[in-house]
Order: sequence, then C-alpha cells, then structure tokens
Amino acid sequence: MFKFILFGYLLLPLIGVFFMERGAYSVSLNDAGYENGVTLAYTIYFIFFLLSYYFSSFFFRKTIFPSGMDTMKEVVVPRNHFISNLFAFALISFLLIWFLFGGVYVVLGEVDKSEFRVNLQFGAILYLTVKSLLPAGLCMAALILKENTSHSSKFYIICFVSSLAVLGLGFKLLAVTLFTPLLFCLFLEPNLKVIFKFALLSIFAVVGAAVLFDSDNQYGLSVLDYILNRATVLTGDVSWYVWGLSEQEIGGFPIFNSWIGALGRTPLELLGINNNEHYLHYSYGPMLTLFIGRSVESVVNGTTVTGTLFTSSLFYFGKTFFFIGAILFAAFCAFLSQLLRHFIRQKKFKLCAILSSYMGFFVVGVLNSGDVSKLFSYSTLVGMILTYIFLSVLDCKFVFSSKLRSSNA
Repeated sequence: MFKFILFGYLLLPLIGVFFMERGAYSVSLNDAGYENGVTLAYTIYFIFFLLSYYFSSFFFRKTIFPSGMDTMKEVVVPRNHFISNLFAFALISFLLIWFLFGGVYVVLGEVDKSEFRVNLQFGAILYLTVKSLLPAGLCMAALILKENTSHSSKFYIICFVSSLAVLGLGFKLLAVTLFTPLLFCLFLEPNLKVIFKFALLSIFAVVGAAVLFDSDNQYGLSVLDYILNRATVLTGDVSWYVWGLSEQEIGGFPIFNSWIGALGRTPLELLGINNNEHYLHYSYGPMLTLFIGRSVESVVNGTTVTGTLFTSSLFYFGKTFFFIGAILFAAFCAFLSQLLRHFIRQKKFKLCAILSSYMGFFVVGVLNSGDVSKLFSYSTLVGMILTYIFLSVLDCKFVFSSKLRSSNA
C-alpha cells in the first residue's frame, strides 16, 4: 500500500502543474498560470521516481533483506490488554479534545479551525497524540488482532473514536491518513479491490469533512470545487512557479537553513536566534511562502503555501539535475518499505508501528511539503522515542484494562 500512496501523492501535483499551464488561477500565487514547460519536467521527474523505487526495492530485497533473514521469528503472545489500554487512551483523548479544549465547537462550526489551533493550549502534546501516538497504537493493535481477532469489535470502536478526536482539532484529511500506517502493515502488496475500497472510503471521508469544515471556504467555491482545487492546483502551483524562475533565482533560496531549523528551538536560541526568526527564516514552509512573494504579516498569521518534493529538488540540485532528488528519495522510500516488510515477518510489532507511522506522516508528508529536513529533525526523533515509550506503556497490564476486558466478556 505504501508505494501506491507515494505514487498518488506524486500524481496530484502533476495534475496541478498541468492545470496551471492551462491557465488555472492560483489563490496562493494570486495569479493565473501559463505554459512554462513544467508538466514535461514533472513527468520526467515522476518516471525517474518510479524507476528508482522499483530498482531499489529489488536491490534491497536481494542484498540487505534476503528472504533467509525472515526465518527467525519472535514468539507471538496474544496481548489483549494492549487493545483495552488503547481504547482507554483513545476515549480519554477524544473527551479532552472535544470537551475540555473545545473541539466540539470546531466540529459544530462555531469556531474557525485555524483560530482554534493557534490558541490551543498543549498543542504540541495534542499534535503528537493524533499524528504519532494514536496512529502507531492503531497499527500495533491491528497487527496483534491479525494474530488474535477476539477483540476486533473493540478495535473498530477505537478507530471511530480516534477519528472523532482528530476531527475535533479540525484535521479533515488526517481523519483518513490516521489509518495509513496500519494499512502499510496489513497490506504490503494490496490488490486492486483493496486499493479501490481505500480510495472510495477516503473520498467519502474527505468530502464529508469538507462539508463540515469548508462549506463556507474563503475562496467562495463549492465543496467539490474546493476539494479539487486543493488537491491539484494548490499542490502544483508552487512547483509551477519555481520551475519558471531562472537558475540564479532558484539558487537564492536558502534551502539549507531548514536543516539548521531542524535542530530545534533550544540549540538555535543558544546561537542567538529567537523564535520569530527561527519560524520565518529557518522553517521550510514559511521560508517558501516568503520566497513566492507573500508578506511577513501573512506568514506570521499562519499562511503557508504547499511545496512538493519536486520543488525541493529544484532548490537542492537546480533545473539541470533536479531528477536526482527523485532518485534519492525513491531509494530511501524503497529501503524503508523493505525494512518494514522485514519487521513484519520478524513480528516486531512496536518497530513496525513506529516505522509505519514515520512512513505515513513524515515520508509521505515530504511529498506534500518538500521539507526533507523534517525527516531527521529533532522533533521527529523525539516523537519516535516518545511513541516507543507510549507503546511500551500500553503493552503493560493495568488494573483498569483487566476490568475493561471483564466487562466486555
């Protein structure tokens, strides 16, 4: 499933740059597009990515992860208490987000989701919960249930409650991508039926969430037009813009500042860089937004544009060797895919859950942001360590988990 998600995220900007070359209007750029040759360039980029992914997968499968390595398997012990503990955590998260922090007002449309997130207390903890802890927990639970299906009904309830918790923060797409890590583990090589079902459910979920949150969007578009515009034009417009610049202009983007920003705020403060300067000049999204001509005020107020891996490849390698970015990133993705396959066959469930969450939210996220430094940032590494601790705690037997199991018996 992982490779199909990757290809899908690569395909949408390709459609977007095609629309831009046909004169589509970009609200991010406040301008209409025109032909500049980016569709051909992006198509070449896409082809290099596909070829690199398949050749790299074959290489890693035959060399680093040969089939003989998967013969040593851990003994699988049914861990139903993990499901009960995860259920308790998901329920508590839902109640806190909706009723303590006011997420219910976001769902009801009484509070704007962007304003809610800006003023949210303990935002970092809540984001870690919905973007790392819950997805990893769901993934590990799914792997456990694959071996023992006695708590499958409770698992579906956990999925539903987790989606509600995410919606309480106004993340409509995350309510779908929340489940991509477990899909990576359960469907290493999905058939067309599985892919079709996932695509159909994703479309229904995104449309439903858009009706809930974006029916009165700032662009004055219908819900379907807004979704189409957001998924294509607004993911390809910045790539179109950057490709239209000269080599000298592209080289003027301080791409390596984002790697300095990836160290985190504390090390930068020791270097005399304050939070505002860190956000504006050492964070990829705000830097890119300023680069395309948006004002500092709009960036400070939370406006950012959507870059892509293609955009970052232009900044790193220029317009002559931009395809190198596709080759390297595809090889990295292929390595992670084979590593996940190895962990699954070894039944190392915690490592599977952490790696698949990393792949689902950070690796796939790079395709829709371009921020490669995020893959190895201080916050990402800390989040993975905290997720491992979280899964280990959920794997402990507590008194209340025993009571939950007995009440559901």
